[in-house]
Amino acid sequence: MRTSPLSIKRQEFNKSFRGFSAEEVHSFLEKIASEVEELQTENDSTKKQLEEANVQLAEFKRI
Repeated sequence: MRTSPLSIKRQEFNKSFRGFSAEEVHSFLEKIASEVEELQTENDSTKKQLEEANVQLAEFKRI
């Protein structure tokens, strides 16, 4: 299962006596979620370009 930006943002952790700063963890997760979202958008765009190139290639092969 792919990790989505939303699942990163909503991830929760158990608190412990000497745990991490909740604010720092939240900030880091927001940053990572943003980067994952950007990469997924870029990946989707690249896939679309590849599909279009394959269609054009198929057309050229028919000529």
